[in-house]
Amino acid sequence: AYNLNGLGSVLSGMENQEAARDCFAQAVAAAQAVGDRFVETNALANLGMMQRFLGDLEAARWSLEAALSR
Repeated sequence: AYNLNGLGSVLSGMENQEAARDCFAQAVAAAQAVGDRFVETNALANLGMMQRFLGDLEAARWSLEAALSR
């Protein structure tokens, strides 16, 4: 989960936002699977910011609110 979240950040820095979004989503699922709330929260926040950047405002709102509620 941690590495997927990091890979998403690298991909974002390389301006590959769609792949970054996918990595962040995978990181959320992986963190949830192992019960890592810290990485889950961080990945949700990253996912929300990437969704916002890509114009998916409804999904971004959901992800960011989920991150805040953790």
